[in-house]
Amino acid sequence: MEGPVIVEDQWAQKLSFDPAAARTVYRDGVLSSYAALQPGDLVYWSESMRTLWAYTTRVSGTITAITPSDSPTSVTLAGNTYSIETPSAAYALSPLGTYQVGDTATLLLGRSGGAAAVTDRISASSTLYGLIEDISTQTYTDKHGESYAAKTLHLIATDGSKHTFPCQEKYLRPGDLVEIFPVGEDVKIQRLKQDSVTGVVSGDGARLGQTPLAQNAEILDVYENTALRIFPNRLAGLRLTEPGMVKYYRLNAAGEITHLILNNVTGDLHQYGIVTSVDSIEGGLSMMSSYTYEVGGQTFSTGPISQIFQISVGPACFVSKKGSLDSMTNLTPVALTSLEGDKASAVNATWRLWENAPVYELRDNEYYPSSRSIVDHGGYTLTGYYDKPSAEGGMIRILVARPQAD
Repeated sequence: MEGPVIVEDQWAQKLSFDPAAARTVYRDGVLSSYAALQPGDLVYWSESMRTLWAYTTRVSGTITAITPSDSPTSVTLAGNTYSIETPSAAYALSPLGTYQVGDTATLLLGRSGGAAAVTDRISASSTLYGLIEDISTQTYTDKHGESYAAKTLHLIATDGSKHTFPCQEKYLRPGDLVEIFPVGEDVKIQRLKQDSVTGVVSGDGARLGQTPLAQNAEILDVYENTALRIFPNRLAGLRLTEPGMVKYYRLNAAGEITHLILNNVTGDLHQYGIVTSVDSIEGGLSMMSSYTYEVGGQTFSTGPISQIFQISVGPACFVSKKGSLDSMTNLTPVALTSLEGDKASAVNATWRLWENAPVYELRDNEYYPSSRSIVDHGGYTLTGYYDKPSAEGGMIRILVARPQAD
């Protein structure tokens, strides 16, 4: 594998073969096409395989550290430190290069997740759309080594990348949808005017109602001040029939949807696990409850709280708000006949299986973490637990296996 190069003017001339003749193109690990490559993509290639690998993740913000300063191996930007993957990025961040501590820049992250290239913070031809994840005050160092504090906006863009920008606008809040675009040497940040569209997504994820999705459409599902990038095939067959389900969309000149922001449609932003105990506690004139649950191998307990959840022991969905547990809801069971890849078959239906679905073995009314590899060997009766119907974005979120001997 050779590279990388940035997709920009005359970039194809830097490759050892014509990229338009590539047999296979991957974009962020997903099979794609040469036509789907966008300016700013980072491309690796193999001439013998006639294959391109493109990566689109980038982070923008102020450079706060370069270590070591004379021959850099890491750079800190947007609150995170990244290893430097390529000699060209190391040179750009060296004393002989273009970017120094205090400069604003964009890191293009390569196949190992490190900084593979450095460019201007936001190109003149690009606009970012996304969700404000947080607004904080951060301390920066300018080019003269002086420290200063600035209000900082943390953005999750529709392509899933994260960015930070100094922000003077007082009316913006976490959870707001914004667009960020260049104005001279600076950028302008303004709240997006919500614009909805309705319809049923086609089975191949290519259309929303009668409106086609662009091949490189950027889709974000948001809840409160969190967001997750979604790919079109995740939406296949969904009924986006209520105006509030889509918070924003944008069309290109061909009438295709290029950007789509959903309002907590998929449920993929929430957590799924097992409620292991529910206890009622007498608290004088009021009733209190205590809940214990397990998510991702970790056990949590609410302690005595006055909030009463209509929940029982078993698989559940956990929704957080402002960093705290806001609700928990039992999932709905369905008896499964087989599993194959990301599909779970029942008697009269086929369900999509969430890629992060945990597996538990149920023995003597106790849930024990297990794995798909164990279950696939057979000897179990399988039950899938889903959050909502498939047409509403639901999936099998949890698998529970009961030994057939039971």
